[in-house]
Amino acid sequence: MKLTALEKEVIEAYVDDDFVRDFGYEHPNSSTWVKSFHQNLNMSREKLSGVISSLVKKGLVYTNGESFSLTSKGIKMAREVE
Repeated sequence: MKLTALEKEVIEAYVDDDFVRDFGYEHPNSSTWVKSFHQNLNMSREKLSGVISSLVKKGLVYTNGESFSLTSKGIKMAREVE
């Protein structure tokens, strides 16, 4: 599956996120808050929402609107991106 540069950036930043590191990105309980995650990146909250939406459509990310996490497919992609 081909990822855009922004999608790769979000997955890489997710893996390095402080909240995610508590469990490790491969743990099913790993997630991070959308509202604070964009601060780790050089992108607006609106742009991040668009990238997350794209990753959801590709089946790589799950979100409830407030937080997001990698799906099992997303975890496999993160291993490749990392």
